[in-house]
Amino acid sequence: MYKYDLPQKVIDIAGVKIGGQPGEWPTVMCGSIFYGGHKIVSDASEGIFNKGAARELLRREGELAEQFGMQRLPDVIGDTPKALIKYVDFVLENVDGPILVDSASVKTLLETFQYYSGSEVMDRLIYSPIDGHHKDEHFDVIKKLGIKNALLLAFSPEAVMPNQKFELLLGKDWEKALKIGVVEDGLLGRAKASGIENVLVDVGVIDLQGTAWSALAINQVKKLLGLPAGCAPANALFSWQRKHKERFASPAQISATGAAVYAATIYWGADFVLYGPMRCAEWAYPACAVNDALMAYGSRLLGLRPKEKSHPLYNLK
Repeated sequence: MYKYDLPQKVIDIAGVKIGGQPGEWPTVMCGSIFYGGHKIVSDASEGIFNKGAARELLRREGELAEQFGMQRLPDVIGDTPKALIKYVDFVLENVDGPILVDSASVKTLLETFQYYSGSEVMDRLIYSPIDGHHKDEHFDVIKKLGIKNALLLAFSPEAVMPNQKFELLLGKDWEKALKIGVVEDGLLGRAKASGIENVLVDVGVIDLQGTAWSALAINQVKKLLGLPAGCAPANALFSWQRKHKERFASPAQISATGAAVYAATIYWGADFVLYGPMRCAEWAYPACAVNDALMAYGSRLLGLRPKEKSHPLYNLK
């Protein structure tokens, strides 16, 4: 176990605490809903979906979060502004805390946030992601809309090594920026200049084996920046499963593999894990909760303690 020398930022978004030293706060679990190909969605453009099935997924995830002492941050994904707004409205009605508002389309994200701009729910929404596709005009709109919470995706096929991700986050002179303590370039500098106050850093995952490098990148972000960090190992896990479906066919094999992969990121400091489709909550929550309990117990030797009695360390006794 370890303790970072640099003070660790903890952000509080609608009651969910993200960040801190290992063992202080439960991992934030991000389960995806309304993603591409999700069977509960009948029309992805119009945002037509089975409300009963969606409500049950959210209910069950909330139940598991309480049972295991974990924190939750639903990842709400949409292809069009019309669909994403419908999804966000529905989840806001069925979940008390914050949500990730997620889309591969910058246009969809900006139009969705324009709809909510100035409303009381803006504090619960996290723009996801700010990535390399964002141009100057996009950051101008982000500032104009008053967006305060965002996930930065430090990922590209050309930036898979941990140090390469810092160039995406801080710019080409990232080592100098760290040395002088002034960040004006890269995704982080541009996000801050656009009024973003609460930043989550997603280091990205390129493939299953590459999760090891992602875990090391998370550790580097925590060590050098002190910011909440994590990734989406589920993307690599399920791509790998499809590629090797003849060898990993049973649910037990997949859940066991997933538990090992997610543990790798948590042991290297991940504050949040995008664990994939919300149906995976049944095995993802207990797997990550046990990891959290182990991390917290080991961190006692370094003088660290969980910040709340609902932490899995106490919850699993």
